[in-house]
Amino acid sequence: MGQERDGGEATAIFRVAEAEIGRDLRQQVQALLQACFPGYPSRSYFKLPPHFRYLAMKSGVMAAQMGVELRVIRVGSTVLRTFGVVDLCVRTSERSHGLAGRLLAEVTELARSWGWTSSSCSQMTTVSTPGAGGRALRTPVPG
Repeated sequence: MGQERDGGEATAIFRVAEAEIGRDLRQQVQALLQACFPGYPSRSYFKLPPHFRYLAMKSGVMAAQMGVELRVIRVGSTVLRTFGVVDLCVRTSERSHGLAGRLLAEVTELARSWGWTSSSCSQMTTVSTPGAGGRALRTPVPG
C-alpha cells in the first residue's frame, strides 16, 4: 500500500483482513469510529464485521479507516461482484488532506486488479457519515 508525507510525517495505508486485526488495532478502530460517529456501538463494527479494512496510520496512531464488504448484486439479469465501503472515517486532526480519497482510490484499484468493474464498484460504494442525532447515514459516493 502507499505512503505519503503530510507535514513531514508519513501516513501509511495498508489492507488487512478483519480476522487478522489484533487487539491494539481493533481498539484503535473502535475508538476512531466512536469519535467520528456519536452513539456508535462499543465494538469495531456496526452490525457485521467487514471482510477487510484499509487502515491509515501516522506515527503509530490510526488516522483513518475504511471497512470493505464483498457484495454480489443483480442489475437486471447481470450479476456483479462489488465492494461496499462502510464506516469510512478520518480523525478530525487529519481531515482535509485527501486521506479519504486515498482510501477510496486504494479500494477502486483493488477492484480493477481483481477484474471487477470499477463502475459497479463506484456505483455501489457508500460512505457512512454522521447524521442528525448521531445516526450513521449511507451516502452514495459519485462514480
